[in-house]
Amino acid sequence: MSAETIALIALAVSTLVTSIGWLVTGRLQHRILKEANKAQRIEREVAVFRERLTTVRTITSTLLDQMSLYVELVAMVLSGTFNLNEGGALILRLNEKSLDLVKILYDPQFRAIRDLLPEDHSKTVYDQLKKATDLSSKFHADAVPLGTVKPITAANLQELAARALAVSREYVITANLFADSFAVLDRNLASGRQPIAR
Repeated sequence: MSAETIALIALAVSTLVTSIGWLVTGRLQHRILKEANKAQRIEREVAVFRERLTTVRTITSTLLDQMSLYVELVAMVLSGTFNLNEGGALILRLNEKSLDLVKILYDPQFRAIRDLLPEDHSKTVYDQLKKATDLSSKFHADAVPLGTVKPITAANLQELAARALAVSREYVITANLFADSFAVLDRNLASGRQPIAR
């Protein structure tokens, strides 16, 4: 073998080794990039999930806070020591807080979560929340005149307590339904099932 042949063989081997090295490096970099993209996607999904969970916690917490205030009003009325000033202040506080629930109906974050649910769950959650807020609004419209237009009688106080208890029960049902629906959403997303497009 001549020196030129040996040099050509060495050059061919060197080129082959370099090409193999580039191929291995390219595949390795592609795999690293793919893993990095996957990790970023998972981080984004976790961030979105945490944001949704915060929204759900806020909604259920608001509903349960409202429920406890209605129960407090019921206890005040049924204790036989209803004081118009204290009771009126509590009713006004409830009225202000009920605005928080109405805001939920129009909150884009709530609607984004609701729209991810299966259609039957989504409608049930929305209808239940609307039912609870409508019942609350009707309660306040009828309770505010107590002591001014409506006299404070035992019968009126019993009716007030019964209606406040009904509203508090609706809030518990709504909070429970919303928490259950979010669990369904979480399970569906974790299993990779996508929501039905509307």
